[in-house]
Amino acid sequence: SQLLVAAGVQADAANLILMAPYSSDRIKDWPEEKYQELIDRLAEHYRVGILGGKEHREQAEKFRNCFSLVGKTNMRETTYAIHRARLLICGCTSVLHFGSTTATLILALYRPGKAAIYAPRANCIVITSDMECWPCKEKGCDDNLCMRRIEVDTVYQKAVKILSGANRDVNTSLPDGMAVEIQIQTQST
Repeated sequence: SQLLVAAGVQADAANLILMAPYSSDRIKDWPEEKYQELIDRLAEHYRVGILGGKEHREQAEKFRNCFSLVGKTNMRETTYAIHRARLLICGCTSVLHFGSTTATLILALYRPGKAAIYAPRANCIVITSDMECWPCKEKGCDDNLCMRRIEVDTVYQKAVKILSGANRDVNTSLPDGMAVEIQIQTQST
C-alpha cells in the first residue's frame, strides 16, 4: 500500500494498470519496445506500473511513463498491488499466477498452445499468435517470433475493451471457468 501511494496511485486505484514484462525465459517475453508503446498509449488515461523480480530491476529502468515496483515487492505485496489494479497485462510469469488469486482481470500474452496448459482458468483473456510451431522448447526454438507477432494495437484495443467493462464477466459462459483464448492471424514469413 505504501509503495503504491509513493508511486502516486490514489487510494481507490480506479485508474491503475499493472504490467509484468519479464519471465524466467526471454523466449516467453513480449518485446520491451512493444510494452513501451503500450505503456505510452495507456498512460494517456491510466496510471501504469511495472512489476517483476529483482533480477529484472536494471532492465525495467528503461521504461518511461510508468512507475516501477520491479524488485521492490515480495509475493504478498505484489499480489496486493494486483488486487488494487483494474487490469494486469503480462506474459506467462509468476506475476500472472499471483494475479490469478485476485479478482483483477488479466490480459495474458502467450506463445501458441501454451495457454491451454498454463493460463489461469478464471478472469483471464489470452492473446496469442497463430503459429503452428509449438511446443517450441521441444523443437529447439531460440527465437520468440510468436511473441513478436502479437501487435501492440491488438493488446491495446483488448485492454480498452476490458477497461470499459465490456469483458467484466469473461468466464460466465465458458465451461469449467475455462480461460478465453484469442487467436491473432499472422502472415507467415
